[in-house]
Amino acid sequence: WLAAHFGVYQIFWMQVPMVAMQLPFALLLNESKAALGKTKGALQLLKGALTAPISEFVGNRQLLWVTLFMVLGLFSPSYGTPFFFRMRDVLHFSPQFMGLLGSLGSVGEIVGCLVFAKFLSRVPIKRLLYVSVFIWAVNTAAVLAIVNGVTAITVNVVGSVMGYISFVPTLSIAAKLCQKTKYEATMFAILMSFHNIAVQGSNLLGSWLYQYTGFFWLVMISTVTTFMVLPVIKRLEEVREL
Repeated sequence: WLAAHFGVYQIFWMQVPMVAMQLPFALLLNESKAALGKTKGALQLLKGALTAPISEFVGNRQLLWVTLFMVLGLFSPSYGTPFFFRMRDVLHFSPQFMGLLGSLGSVGEIVGCLVFAKFLSRVPIKRLLYVSVFIWAVNTAAVLAIVNGVTAITVNVVGSVMGYISFVPTLSIAAKLCQKTKYEATMFAILMSFHNIAVQGSNLLGSWLYQYTGFFWLVMISTVTTFMVLPVIKRLEEVREL
């Protein structure tokens, strides 16, 4: 709505107070200080903070398999950027409508998380991962059914709900494995770093392929390559609640 009624610079200035609203809440947080005892040199501390977690990450085969599963699952060529221009230039969706799709998608993601927590959190994760791969493929192919506003809302909402139901198991198994390590927060941060690299690499690859394949075949390639993660699931061990 703002994009349709205000200029770019006006919108950026409007965001400033929204971001600044976080500051009072940050100041109200209570932080317990930790006594470090005798301090070491800065370089030695930095070396220990980097080498120890990385060594543990590389030495944990299950974490490496989970990382590979996450990277392969996300690295299917993304149609996201081409689809944005398709919505704008081919389907002629307005900025307000595309914003509405984004909002409805976010609501769908929350619903998906709640459904998983209520009904699926006790189901064996490996079984959910197999189902997740097929849901990812269906969600990818379903974008070809978007031809107008009604189909866009339907595919977006259903895809967001199902997408997060299928995405949470990946985060769940990653979190449980990281909890069993000495540096659980760092392990999860490394996993998420690979997640972000895979997402950006997928966007880059999809945008590059689009100029050679067109939208339809890009979606087909993305759908088919989703299944390349299936062999990795066999390598994962079932993780129980801690």
